[in-house]
Amino acid sequence: KLRGTIPSELGNTSLIELNLDRNDLSGSIPTAMSLLKELYILDLSNNKLSGSLPSISSKSLVNVDLSKNKLSGELLPILGWPITLKTLKLSENKLHGRIPSYFAELPNINTFLLERNDLDGEVPPILCSHFRAKPSYSFS
Repeated sequence: KLRGTIPSELGNTSLIELNLDRNDLSGSIPTAMSLLKELYILDLSNNKLSGSLPSISSKSLVNVDLSKNKLSGELLPILGWPITLKTLKLSENKLHGRIPSYFAELPNINTFLLERNDLDGEVPPILCSHFRAKPSYSFS
């Protein structure tokens, strides 16, 4: 298993897929990750990553799995989730606050998992109607 932190130098690459799941990585997700403009798949699940969710600038990102970490903070629209996104897994972290309705603006999303966080409030009604025809979503 890999240990330590994710090197910020990864942001200076032309990666299209980054899969570091099921390791012992810790620390925060480097802000330099936002420099990965062609990233298609980002899987950092099942680690010990902490801090806030990263900003995403890739316009081709399809799959993001950051589940089973110790990420905290709110789900903010400034994170720049691209409209190409199909899968967003943020389960089993320490995210808090309300679920923003802007996720309904992601037309291609078909898997949206937020369970086992510290989210509160109601699920925005627009999300319910948006995800009604989608294969997989969980807010518990």
